[in-house]
Amino acid sequence: MLNDQFIKELFEPQHMYSRSAMQSVFEKLVHSSIMRLNSNSMSKLYDLMLMVFKYQVVNCENPEEILLVTLNHMDAIKNCAKPYPELKERVENVYSLLISNYKDMPHEDYQCLYKCIEVFLKDLNIRVSVLMRLGLQLPSGEIAPCRNKQIMNVDFINSTRTAFPLHF
Repeated sequence: MLNDQFIKELFEPQHMYSRSAMQSVFEKLVHSSIMRLNSNSMSKLYDLMLMVFKYQVVNCENPEEILLVTLNHMDAIKNCAKPYPELKERVENVYSLLISNYKDMPHEDYQCLYKCIEVFLKDLNIRVSVLMRLGLQLPSGEIAPCRNKQIMNVDFINSTRTAFPLHF
């Protein structure tokens, strides 16, 4: 997942992946682990991932928070990688690449990025039982607006943040 060629490709300018291409990448990532899922379970896991990501995106107060959502995901990966020094170093390198590539990105570019993600997720209203139980999703499948957002304080230089409330 974090091999140099794949990371290089991710940071090259490109069109956004289609849903089918995104699902294919997701399935390859899942199957690169020890996890083995049948097609029904894989579909449910993919739907869960999409809807949780949609929840995080919908609840961004400004387009720049997309970077914070991404860094939050990287923090979770970094936490899992702690026992594996080489993997942890690769995750930290990607983390640094994200910050160096996107911390000074113009607001208009973040708006464009946000709009592309919004269009990608727009008509996805897949009902996910865990999200509905938590009150994060309405019975229609739409994402419920977050009522208790915390202010996020980001220091890109020292890479410290307050807890990001949009994770599970």
